[in-house]
Order: sequence, then C-alpha cells, then structure tokens
Amino acid sequence: MNGCARPVCLLTPGPLTTSKATKQAMLQDWGSRDAEFKEMTTTVRRKLLELIGDTKGEFECVPLQGSGTFAVEAMLGTLVGPDDKALVLVNGAYGKQAAKILDRIGRRTAVLATPKSRMSSQFIARPAPACSIRWMKSLPQSANPAGSCSLTA
Repeated sequence: MNGCARPVCLLTPGPLTTSKATKQAMLQDWGSRDAEFKEMTTTVRRKLLELIGDTKGEFECVPLQGSGTFAVEAMLGTLVGPDDKALVLVNGAYGKQAAKILDRIGRRTAVLATPKSRMSSQFIARPAPACSIRWMKSLPQSANPAGSCSLTA
C-alpha cells in the first residue's frame, strides 16, 4: 500500500478535475503510426484550424504531448526567433515562468509586471520598456495569475 486512499496517487496527466469519461478514454493505448490514431489526429488538427477560421490554409496545427510547461517552451522557442524580443506581461507565476524560459533559451525579453488582480492589458497603453515595436502578436491572457507574452521585433 502506498499510503493513499486510492491505489494510485499519480497526479498527471491532469488537470485533477479530469472527468471519469476522459480518464476512461485515456485507458486506450494509441500508437502514433496506427491508422485510427492518424485519422483522429488529422480530425483534431482540422477542427482546431476551422475554429480559428483558417479558410485559406495559412496556418498549421501541431499537437504536442507533455506538460503545459513543455508546450509553452515549445511555443516560445518556435515563435520567438533568435533576433526577436518578447514583451512578457507578468501578473503571476506563469508569466514569470515564460520569462524564465525565454531567458534560458537565449531570447531577449522586456518584462512588464502588474498586480495579480489585474490583467496586464489594462497597463499596456504605455510604451513597453526598451522595445522598438515593429509588429506585435498578442497571445491569449485571462484575468488569472497566468500571464501573457507579446512578440516584438
């Protein structure tokens, strides 16, 4: 016995509120080269592109498996080029983590920190520190301790 009320205490994959139906579906073993898996992945990718309104085939969807931090690191490492500078809007732990990841992979950053209780976008009217903005692409942010990044050149 491992000391837990349930037989297993593994907390991943999460979140902890994952429904029983989803957990049941996760019991299926999938091989990345199986035809059924490829078909399912193709459908998910197509539906996500439809969701963002990509009617001209201008975008691609690449599903990633792994932790949320893994996906954020992959996204930042892909979208922020070696010559780019990222404006990281920090209002909590995830924004701090994004800045740390960018620093670790050698990307230049400017950090705009705001209180956890406020969305950084409420403060973005002033110029970003040390940024010469030629273009900016804003990534999603919600009113929580997460944070957001904007890419600048």
